[in-house]
Amino acid sequence: MFKKDPYLNPASNTKNSERKRLQASIREQYEYESYQFSSSEIKHGTFKTQSTIGTVYTDANNIPLWFRGKHDQTYIPTVYSCWEHPDLLPVVHTHEHVVESKLKGGADLMLPGTAPPFPAGCQRGRVVGIASTRSPGVVKAVGICDMDLEGITAVVGTTGVAVRVLHTEGDGLCRVFKVQLVAPEAREVNNATSDAGEPELPAADEPERKPPTAASEEGLAEQLERLSVEDVDHLLTRAVYYTIKADKRLELPVTASKFIAEHVLKNLPPMDLSQVTVKRSSWGKAAKLLKHFEAQGLLTLKGKPESFTVVTVNRAHEALQSFEPYRTVSEKASSGSKKTSGTLSLEVVYQYAPNRTLLPQLKNLGISGGDILSAKGVRDHLEQYVDTKKCTDPRDKSKLLLDDTLVQLLHKNVTASTPRTLPRAQALAALLARSFSEYFVVMRGETPLSKPHKGRAPPIKVTTERKIYKKVVTKVANIEIYGVDPEELAAELRVRCSGSTTITDIPNTKAVEVQVQGPHEATIVGILNKHGIPSKYINLDCKVQPKKKKK
Repeated sequence: MFKKDPYLNPASNTKNSERKRLQASIREQYEYESYQFSSSEIKHGTFKTQSTIGTVYTDANNIPLWFRGKHDQTYIPTVYSCWEHPDLLPVVHTHEHVVESKLKGGADLMLPGTAPPFPAGCQRGRVVGIASTRSPGVVKAVGICDMDLEGITAVVGTTGVAVRVLHTEGDGLCRVFKVQLVAPEAREVNNATSDAGEPELPAADEPERKPPTAASEEGLAEQLERLSVEDVDHLLTRAVYYTIKADKRLELPVTASKFIAEHVLKNLPPMDLSQVTVKRSSWGKAAKLLKHFEAQGLLTLKGKPESFTVVTVNRAHEALQSFEPYRTVSEKASSGSKKTSGTLSLEVVYQYAPNRTLLPQLKNLGISGGDILSAKGVRDHLEQYVDTKKCTDPRDKSKLLLDDTLVQLLHKNVTASTPRTLPRAQALAALLARSFSEYFVVMRGETPLSKPHKGRAPPIKVTTERKIYKKVVTKVANIEIYGVDPEELAAELRVRCSGSTTITDIPNTKAVEVQVQGPHEATIVGILNKHGIPSKYINLDCKVQPKKKKK
């Protein structure tokens, strides 16, 4: 695909919500629940080759990570993503000279040039990596299987295309981004020989270098030792136990992919997480892992295996009675970030006040007029009422049977035809929307930076647009709510961007916006992040169209 250098349009930053959707799609597509982008900043831009148009995704260092065709929903990893995540793809092996002389020249991988056996998953239409037998763990090309390779043990005398190659190390995609990354095995060789140079004789007064001792060899063996399947199973089981018994972030129902990625894998003990993945376990897939724990009575699933939802968990299970929570990898990361960061991150906290017109019904849930609750607090009151009044549909545990109290709280206009059932997953949202008023407070640690405001928190808007005389400016609005002083921001932008700044009132509001000359989205986001404002509260809007080339 990239035999020649592709034409690239200017890249733009990917919104945080879109980045999360992209990451979730990759996890689902490759059944790789632990996949994380190497950078919190992901850019995307379009590329054009002689045969196709598509989108390429890069990290903050402009390293291409993923790409896909315009009309194709399959995300293809680059070799750089495969180096960072060695278990991402099943790998087909071939000979070193085939990689260097054939594949990197633009050819597909033919079946006679492969080196069996083939790993599980090498089926027609599946994305696979290609590595040489000299460095079997280092992917040098990525492509799509053109035939089912599983079960083939002999390739001598055969014909046909085994893998249709889409991308190789050092191809046009790598050249156009000027990537200087070195393959892992080359890195090891360079490190080993960088200090060698010409062989030297030991000086007369210098003791001769001794070969490695047995102790050093044992240390090396320990370093290279990998966890067994039984070890991985044990660690994942403990992480599931921790998630069910002690994870306060768990909110049900939750999709299987989120349950694994955001809870189970983050509740492992502090260790090298690359060794503990579902693929390395005896279950192999998330669906099988969850079915195992459902059979043990620890949780309840709903839906088909490819789209499981965890509906309930059994915190009273006997296996959890003797389980003692431990320090998790997420707790270690959060405590480490607090120690190293001088500025606490801001957080928007939402609170809910009961509507007075529905106080008689809310009192049945144990909620009084003066209560200010979080969404979790409202959910706890609702769950307690449902359990006490037995409002769960006995034929379908995922549905609620609405009594007179719930039907008034969850439906706006109640008539004789109002349905008396509701999916359990929709109950909390309906209750908050119908029976509560929403407020938000911006917090830095335990300190509120603003008084409660009604409604949803407006994001900080960073807008790049072209003004008169074709001048480009970048504007920042809604910063006061997040504790940023407009005067201080304008002064910092004048220095960082080497351009003039102005502060103007926003019509029909009490807010102001800061404007700086030039396109400075990345600089502004960096300054706001330094002030402790996460990127999820920042919206970028680039209204400047790239100049069209003259034909």
